[in-house]
Amino acid sequence: MIEKIIYSFTLVAKSPLSFGSLESEIDMDLINTDTKIKVSGNSIGGALREYLKGDEADKKEIILAYMGGEEPQSSTNSQQKDSDDSQSKVKFIESSIYISDGKLTFASVNEKEGTSINSETGTATKHQKYKFKYFPLGTKLTFTIECDVENGKPVGKNIKVTFDELVKDWAAGFHKGEIRLGGEKSNGFGLLNVVSLEKKVFSFNDVEAIEEYIFHRKEKQFEKVDLAFLSANNENNSTVAFTLSGSFPYGVYQAFDDDSFSDKKVTITGLQKEDNQYYIPATSIKGLLRHEVSLLLQQISGSEDKVNAKCGELFGDTNQQGKLRFTDVFLENSEQIRIAREAKDSSTLPIYIKIDRLTGGTLNNALKHQNEVFGDAEINIELKDKRPLEYIPYVFPIVYALRRIGSGKVPIGGRTVIGLGEFHAYKTIINNKGEKKLEIPNLSNGKELDERVVNQPIEYLPDKPDVLQLLEKSFKSFERWVNDET
Repeated sequence: MIEKIIYSFTLVAKSPLSFGSLESEIDMDLINTDTKIKVSGNSIGGALREYLKGDEADKKEIILAYMGGEEPQSSTNSQQKDSDDSQSKVKFIESSIYISDGKLTFASVNEKEGTSINSETGTATKHQKYKFKYFPLGTKLTFTIECDVENGKPVGKNIKVTFDELVKDWAAGFHKGEIRLGGEKSNGFGLLNVVSLEKKVFSFNDVEAIEEYIFHRKEKQFEKVDLAFLSANNENNSTVAFTLSGSFPYGVYQAFDDDSFSDKKVTITGLQKEDNQYYIPATSIKGLLRHEVSLLLQQISGSEDKVNAKCGELFGDTNQQGKLRFTDVFLENSEQIRIAREAKDSSTLPIYIKIDRLTGGTLNNALKHQNEVFGDAEINIELKDKRPLEYIPYVFPIVYALRRIGSGKVPIGGRTVIGLGEFHAYKTIINNKGEKKLEIPNLSNGKELDERVVNQPIEYLPDKPDVLQLLEKSFKSFERWVNDET
């Protein structure tokens, strides 16, 4: 008996969503109430396919059976093998499932500003700011997936996974954060929670059932699927999380327009805000880390091409998605730096005077008003890799860069030459796939400056033999990766 099984997903965004292809469809002036926009089913299907990809042959067979694709064909004729025509023969497998366009329901569209980072210097590229629209937390996405099956059996030969099991696997992927939708995924975008999963089945066992489907299929109601199975998928067994918790004791600054002040006579720049909380964009952290890792790669390989290739693999480029995922860094317990001045000058913000580089004198009417903020912050980075920690080549360069940042040796943001952006964090924490936490001491800073640490910035790991052993093994994995050794 043939059955048509239809599942309806309802997802709610737990991080911002960015769909660059939809920006032209969004009229900011018309968005006053809940608005719906379609997301291509191809885009959703691409994310679901990417989640299933793997080196295991059975995963490839599952993708081909349910989602279709090109299957290489091997020729048994020796003469055909020698001919040029037979070298690129493939068989196209048609998809067995249909994914509808998704409907986005949202109350507002926000806009984020970013700055292009120069990978060679680690600083902002001049006149390279950009803006993009995104959908906020709480945005709802609904779509359906349907498949025709025979007596509930898997689709295709030698396939053991049923359509019901595949759908639950996708739901678990959303739940664990392994499936993300839209753009900017490496910068913390695209996470969604499964709030509802519904199912309805049409059985084509006789003529009446077929007529019922043709003329009254929209009248049949969905039945809710119990989401208890998601509780068994809480842990992401392939994610390594790096955490750096600390503070900006001397303040941090970025040159974004700050409209939160009542004084409109002067232009004030500072950090961006979201929900009245200061934050540093994930792109800034990503650019800074990329710069530090590229310097390390340059020291080891001495090849600019090798540096670009390895940075592309780790951080992503126009041809590939990176291994790392970053999130915006929000400041907690933040306070603005204030400067006491004479009563006639009402502004208590830091004010700087631009200097003419030719004459060395000041420029008329060139005062810069800055909003500098100090407070606590936490930098979080995720790496998806199923290998044991010591065999992951990316661990060492990440730890190396984070320790330098947490020691205040690599400042964050702008105006760092005057002491802004120094970040103090006393340890770098690695959460290894939810199983074990490793704490790596950073270089000492602040009041308790330890000269031994300064003289031995990498090797000095007091009373941490397990950490030292990990770094030694991960450094060897890193070297083999840089030198393209197996």
